[in-house]
Amino acid sequence: MKKFFLLTLSLLLIVSCGKREFSDPKELLKEYTAGLQKGEFYTDMWDLTEFAKIYYDKYIATASKEDLDRLISNIEKFSKTVAKLNQKMASNSYIESMEIVEDKPDLKKITVVYSRKQTEEEKNLKLPKVSLGIVFVLKKYGETWKIINYERMMYAERELDIVKTFKENLPNMLKDAGYNPDTLTLKQINDFFETKILNPQKEVNNK
Repeated sequence: MKKFFLLTLSLLLIVSCGKREFSDPKELLKEYTAGLQKGEFYTDMWDLTEFAKIYYDKYIATASKEDLDRLISNIEKFSKTVAKLNQKMASNSYIESMEIVEDKPDLKKITVVYSRKQTEEEKNLKLPKVSLGIVFVLKKYGETWKIINYERMMYAERELDIVKTFKENLPNMLKDAGYNPDTLTLKQINDFFETKILNPQKEVNNK
């Protein structure tokens, strides 16, 4: 009985630790950043379905639920891979500032400026900081906030509309991979994700 109680308690603790809720969107972004600095992508801090609808709306409209679920799974896998690859860079940066640039009861846009940690030599030479600004979009679900998008990126006095740039480049990228951009489907996008990005070795082995 005692062992059963301890097992039950452990499972409850795992569930409660896995389900993180944030009533303060800034605190969410701080925790999310801390995860990236460890090479981790915290899926529970995102609404990946909402994210997918922003970037792939044209293709989702005619897709099956199975293809949508597959896309969300691919986005999560890709995000976790990128977090691991960029762990060193993320750990060498810190949050310089956070500013709410759009403030609605159920939607907020927050600009987070990340700066790279300077070496002592760089400080002595008084070199300018290397900074990257990202506009996060967050949506409220009940009492908790989740990230739904990276909207814009600012770097070296340049500003990039991430959604617009992605939508413009996706068809050309898949065209180069042999797909017809005029008849592109979500199923083909998933195929591209899985063979060219998530598991390119699989494609090589199949040739």
